[in-house]
Amino acid sequence: MLLRVKNVYKSFGGVQALDDVSLDVNKGAIVGVIGPNGSGKSTLFNAICGFCAIDKGEILFKGDRIETLPPYEIARKGLIKSFQICRIPERMTVLENMLLVPKDQIGESVIGAFINRKRYLVQEESHKKAAVELLDWVGLKGYANEYAGNLSGGQKKLLVLARILMAKPEMILLDEPTAGVNRPLANKLMTVIRSLGREQGFTFLIIEHNMKIISSVCHNCYVLDCGKVLAEGNPVQVQQNEKVLEVYLSSSHTRKHAEE
Repeated sequence: MLLRVKNVYKSFGGVQALDDVSLDVNKGAIVGVIGPNGSGKSTLFNAICGFCAIDKGEILFKGDRIETLPPYEIARKGLIKSFQICRIPERMTVLENMLLVPKDQIGESVIGAFINRKRYLVQEESHKKAAVELLDWVGLKGYANEYAGNLSGGQKKLLVLARILMAKPEMILLDEPTAGVNRPLANKLMTVIRSLGREQGFTFLIIEHNMKIISSVCHNCYVLDCGKVLAEGNPVQVQQNEKVLEVYLSSSHTRKHAEE
């Protein structure tokens, strides 16, 4: 078991955001988390990655408890999260964005780069090669020298995914990766995720509203509602669950009347 969330609780004032939530993610799996707005999905992700302290429960990664660790230590362990809104240095090129990521770069120290110039140049060339290969994998190789700020929303999300891969994570948490992305780029993103999971063994936990997206990439999924796990199973089982259908139909009905 790569990630285990056990009986986690989190409240904000009088609102119970997470109420006895448990889930498991096996190494190499692509697992989805779905649910209507306000169901606790983002709070769960923030709790897993250390951005939100839980009130009670356990979160284990590779068998070690991580619920009290700060986000940077969790990231160093190989558990990395993307955000709904892409925050990247827009006045740097796509390639420069990629080269910000690798750990323990000799060039981070002026003295180190000067004393170990040969090692620095070898390491820099290795990082550039890896970055270009990843950009090619996600379809952004042709934009390597383009300013990141000039990319479309979907391309920025592909860049974010490539940057995460540059850090060599063991598990990736994606928060609504296709939100605000046009269909062709959303399909491209899902194709990349499927390939990374099935061909290279990466592990994903994905928040999504779109059940079609979840069905196309996930082995298993959890449904949250009002901070509780409402259902768990493969996408077909979840879509046939009467409780899940009731929650989604009532949510759609509420949104429709709110828009009217």
